[in-house]
Amino acid sequence: MLFNVNWSWYEDYNINILEHSDKTNEQFEKDCVYAAREVGESYIKNEECWVGVNSWIDIIAEYLIDNLGYTKPVINYWGHFGSYIINYKDPPGDDDKKWKKIVGKKLMDKAVEKNKKIDKKIF
Repeated sequence: MLFNVNWSWYEDYNINILEHSDKTNEQFEKDCVYAAREVGESYIKNEECWVGVNSWIDIIAEYLIDNLGYTKPVINYWGHFGSYIINYKDPPGDDDKKWKKIVGKKLMDKAVEKNKKIDKKIF
């Protein structure tokens, strides 16, 4: 089963995806609380700056791996950076060019045309 040891605050976040074949969600939560308490003293003592949950979370994840049999799974990522709005006015930027290679000319042309129509309605 996969588990996520994470911390977030607005746009900042730490995510630690872990795996354990013999743990339930309830056991995982208990393991996290146990790990947080086990590493707490050492973390607070050795932290050279502000003590914060963001750093503490990463140490908890390390503890789960080093001491409780969790592993980091191999995760393959696929995605795209940029092209929040596909460019329909200026020559396409690098992000749009990369997306065009993925979806092809026909779909990209349709997306550009759709954005042109929306631009005319709004402006």
